[in-house]
Amino acid sequence: MSGEISSLQTRIREIAPNALFMHCCAHDFNLILIDALSSNIQTRLFFGTLESLFTFFSGSLPRLSILKEEQCNLIESFIFENDMKNIRSEFESEFKQIENEATELARKCDITTDYKQHRIRKRKRFHEEIAEDEEGLFDAREKFIVETYLVSLDSVINSTSKRFEHFKVVAAKFSGLDPKHFDNADNVNKLEFLADRYSDVIDSQTAIVEEFLSFKDMYKDIMITSGRVKSGVDENLTINSVLKFMIANDMCSIYPNLSRLYHIFLTLPISSAVVERPFSRLKLIKSYLHSTMSEDRLSRLALLAIERQLATEVDYNKVIDNFARMKLRRKRLL
Repeated sequence: MSGEISSLQTRIREIAPNALFMHCCAHDFNLILIDALSSNIQTRLFFGTLESLFTFFSGSLPRLSILKEEQCNLIESFIFENDMKNIRSEFESEFKQIENEATELARKCDITTDYKQHRIRKRKRFHEEIAEDEEGLFDAREKFIVETYLVSLDSVINSTSKRFEHFKVVAAKFSGLDPKHFDNADNVNKLEFLADRYSDVIDSQTAIVEEFLSFKDMYKDIMITSGRVKSGVDENLTINSVLKFMIANDMCSIYPNLSRLYHIFLTLPISSAVVERPFSRLKLIKSYLHSTMSEDRLSRLALLAIERQLATEVDYNKVIDNFARMKLRRKRLL
């Protein structure tokens, strides 16, 4: 798929030369996890235990709902490469914090918190060989830090740098659109590069630069005066919310070229996992027990399963009332 001669990206570029090929970020994270698992046996056992726990929770819908609620409470943000490097540089304090939290949780669950001490193997010496100090880690905690914790961190950091290198290159091309980097000196060059690349939808390099400078001045005025125009968007805009801000304030007609660049950035195919999930869901719905299901029923069940989050927000009483008003279904007996 990622080949440059006869792969899918080559065939797509024959039709759309400006299309950018990007590896699926979800699959990249999966490969990073696989690299971490292959680094040492302790990490492999840990994630094996996590998989068993998830299998237990997913076997019951009430348990699965409890797990999702706890995940929302615990996971606030994802740790990216820079955060992992900070953890690696200050591994002693970070490990101590993780160790204290794990120890407290283990005590609540009545689980032992001692590090398992393995037997130290001594090398057999030949006759009259000079005895030297045995090299190795005798403390179980120190052995765990060196051979498991640090090895796993290094594996994740190296894999992240390697597998997201192409993603960083693509993101750097659009970094001039980020409000946090509006004052960078090389923004004009980046916008001119994007205007040249997407010349079929961008009028000219001069037009995009003028729109960018005008929008930047307007954005600074909003930051200074704290004037909310008429949108509910936060003052500190991110690159993902700028287009929403422009649409809410009818600015797309004022900055047509700039809004097109934001459209292009927000539609970059950074992941194919969302597209692949419907196929996995269809495999669960159209089983051998449901092999005679009609296409219409299969399509509707698949839609409910794929858009499950929206389906849970539907008011069933309202749906029943609407269905009852559609047609008079009462039959007179007399």
